[in-house]
Amino acid sequence: MKLPARLRYGSVVILITAALLPTGASAQLGYIHLQGDQFIDEHGDPFYPMVMNYYVDYFYQGTEGMFPADPTALEVGTLRFGRSSLWSCVGWYNYPPVQSQQAFLQDMSEMKAQGFNTVRFVSNATKKEGVAGFNLSAKYHPSGQGGIAKNMDPPYDPDLNTNPVVWFHFNTILAVCSLANTLGMKVIVEPVLGPELVRCFPNDAVNLDHIAFLEALAQFLAAHQVHNLLAYEFYGEPTFADQGMGSQHTKAQICELAHSWSNAVRIHDPDHLVTIGSVYHTDVMYEGWDPMLLDVDFATIHVYPLMDEWEWQQDPATFLAAATERYSNMFKFYDAHLRKPYIVTETGFSGEDPFVQCSTTPNPLIGYPMTCWGDETHQNDFLEATFAGIRDSRCAGYGWWIYMNMHWLPEPDVNNVNTKPLNTWKERYFGILRFGDPVSNPAPGTTGGEGSRKQAAQTMADWATNPPAYAPFGAIPPTLDMNERYYNQYMHPPNNITYDNPNVPGSPNQYGTLTGRVVDAATGEPIAGAVVHANNSTHMGLDINNNLVPQIRAYVTYTDNDGWFELRALDPRPGLLVNNNGNPLDGSGMSDWTIQDIKIAGHATEQVQVNGHFEQGDTYEVNTLQPRIDRVVENEYVAQGTTEHFDALASFTTTGVVIDGTSDLKARYEVYLTAEFHAAQGSETHIYTEPVFFTCDEVYDADLKSATGSNAHLVARERVAPRQMQLQFALPVEEFTVDIHPNPTNGIVTCLVRTTDAEATEITYLLVDATGHVVLRSSVSGLRFQIDLSALAPGTYVMHLSTGNHTVERTLVKQ
Repeated sequence: MKLPARLRYGSVVILITAALLPTGASAQLGYIHLQGDQFIDEHGDPFYPMVMNYYVDYFYQGTEGMFPADPTALEVGTLRFGRSSLWSCVGWYNYPPVQSQQAFLQDMSEMKAQGFNTVRFVSNATKKEGVAGFNLSAKYHPSGQGGIAKNMDPPYDPDLNTNPVVWFHFNTILAVCSLANTLGMKVIVEPVLGPELVRCFPNDAVNLDHIAFLEALAQFLAAHQVHNLLAYEFYGEPTFADQGMGSQHTKAQICELAHSWSNAVRIHDPDHLVTIGSVYHTDVMYEGWDPMLLDVDFATIHVYPLMDEWEWQQDPATFLAAATERYSNMFKFYDAHLRKPYIVTETGFSGEDPFVQCSTTPNPLIGYPMTCWGDETHQNDFLEATFAGIRDSRCAGYGWWIYMNMHWLPEPDVNNVNTKPLNTWKERYFGILRFGDPVSNPAPGTTGGEGSRKQAAQTMADWATNPPAYAPFGAIPPTLDMNERYYNQYMHPPNNITYDNPNVPGSPNQYGTLTGRVVDAATGEPIAGAVVHANNSTHMGLDINNNLVPQIRAYVTYTDNDGWFELRALDPRPGLLVNNNGNPLDGSGMSDWTIQDIKIAGHATEQVQVNGHFEQGDTYEVNTLQPRIDRVVENEYVAQGTTEHFDALASFTTTGVVIDGTSDLKARYEVYLTAEFHAAQGSETHIYTEPVFFTCDEVYDADLKSATGSNAHLVARERVAPRQMQLQFALPVEEFTVDIHPNPTNGIVTCLVRTTDAEATEITYLLVDATGHVVLRSSVSGLRFQIDLSALAPGTYVMHLSTGNHTVERTLVKQ
């Protein structure tokens, strides 16, 4: 933009929030895109994604267990897809194979009736371990058993005769989108699964094979112009999958992996968004996929009210209120500190099913079976207490896990002992529909799922037509307040007890409340929203069968705006089988409730680990890129004949910036020009908003380690050519305009004059016809008046209105 003259803005603040077109590299209108935190649908209308998670089963007919691993085109032609048997006691197999899509559509109709407008389609394709290719799971019809792997190997050509399994998988994704579109539903697709996807490294053979798959899928969907595809989701919970691997990733390597996937899609399908999932605060820790560092258009987060089962060892009379408060505080952390668009694609609260009991034995400490978090009423209370707060925050969308209670059974080990993890048992009851199949052929105007709705499902259905009132979560205080600001994990007051670790004599540790501060290692500036995580050493707790076994407990909190935190260890509650010193009453000597092994990290920061002694009020220094997120530039000068660009990931503010040369100023959300911003005559300055991402070189250079070992220098990602929005600057002028209504008219019109001229109290007007003759002339007092045109012939007239200082013309049509 060429500025014709030197402009001085003094104390004036210019706030630019006009987001551009789609955030993809060259996304076009007609596809779903983002403007800031607002999704815009394929028709150009704002919409709020309401997401229901859903699996789709692939199945075959023939002889059980005999479908070939490498099917021919003819054999693949017999594969179908339909309602997942994960959430049905009897199975969807009461539908004949040729009607499998009818089962899918019936579920989509029930989701829509509950107010959901988007389905998160989770794939049945899993990455093979260590070699090229994927496994596609197909089940036997009509039993729904099996899960036999079919080879989906490169090259990923979706031609029926070249690679029939790829053909089937790609066309199923296309069919799911097409069927959902018939109901006005959007689709988020997670096309492949498997921990191998996130355990690979940027340029190894496994990742290159994954990139080849993504490129082929992107070409296929781009060619079919799937307008209701909301996003490709590369992985739902990569941090969980990455934990425990032998060779850990650095944050720079994770940045490069995410970029390689995004780039593979954007090159071949620039019209669709891309995303990666996040799970809890651990994303910013070692082996963590920090969403601020990922080159994706938005983050999908999974937020649940309980982070581990042992948090249930608290007062059963207050567990729901405590869990809801912890959840709300944890959610506020994302809302305040994840400074990029995000959507909650998974949340929920398990509620037992009257048809399939969670457990027959209540846990004696909480008075409730540990395989559920509560009953249907508890589940519904959680929804009602948290939904509006999420909807009315920065969060760009809401999603529930999951559609119907899951028909998963305990998995036997080699000794035929049930060893299914406790959280998997619990996940059986997250559905908002109960166990059982819907009505196969519902009556007109119904979905067939009405009789299976839990209270939460019926609440969602009621909200579809009468949503809850505006009710955002309250603002978090900027300074330390454990009960309002933080994920106060155990909901108890501070204490100040220290004692020697009984398991490590002579090693004092903090038992109670530890305070400290986190600052930028380079500047000493406080780090807001850093996650502080610690463990105690082994103590005794109850397992799923209420046996006393060794357990590890985590303590978590966040820093305030001044970098301070309080980390509270657990006060053992009477009944937890320990005494006041945290030692077990059974004399085993296995319990130690002290705070140990502190880990500190935040969005776009390194991780600091403190394994040794620590004192009250210690300061912890971390390397960080956080100043690049909300960036402030002060007293910068761009000389004539030079070029310098400034950007930020979220907001950008200038103070005392003078531009004589060429400069771009951009950020995702806002650009503020404040306090003596100057652009000289002949300079060229572009000011606009667009998505900005970290480059992996930036992450490497900032030394944001997230694991042991050395960093390898990574190639910077290609920068997409920016979209520019031209802005025009003009000095204030006195305003004089007129609104005429109705126009055209067949009788009386009303004129409303708008002016900043205080002396404009008498208005003179005249009407001129097409021949140039004045047909009507008058003067009026006041800025609002009416003119009767009933006596004039039909035609077009020019109205001239004037005061002593201003004149304006308007065209007026008489019908």
